[in-house]
This record gives sequence, C-alpha cells and structure tokens, in this order.
Amino acid sequence: RNIEAGFTYTDPTLFVGGHSYTTITNTSQPIDGTEFGYAWDFGLDANPQSADGVGPFNLDYTTPGPKEIFLRAT
Repeated sequence: RNIEAGFTYTDPTLFVGGHSYTTITNTSQPIDGTEFGYAWDFGLDANPQSADGVGPFNLDYTTPGPKEIFLRAT
C-alpha cells in the first residue's frame, strides 16, 4: 500500500551528567496508526530502547556518540 517510513529528530542536547536527550517524530506517509504498524529500535544505550506506535518519542541516551535508529512500517 505504498507506505514510506520516515522520521525527524531534534538536535540532541549536550552529553552532560550521563545523559543526552532528543525527540523522534514519525513522518511516515501515510502515518495512520490504525492502518499501519510502527516498530522502533532507538539504538545503543537509549531509554526507551524500543517502542511501537506513531510517537513522538522522548529519548534519553546514556552514552555519547553516533546512534542508529530503525523504523519498520508495516
């Protein structure tokens, strides 16, 4: 049904006191949460580590450095 998964994120805060924060927003087209499922993996040392649903999601990373985020839309 031609869903195209996508998301945006806010610039992460500086890593201070063991934490860096960001917000992930689902921009998938179409985004209808009743017709499509969204499974997230927010990467290494994320809190939460994973989630289901449309979001948005507020994340807390407990280690510095690049992170890989995966979104599966079905």
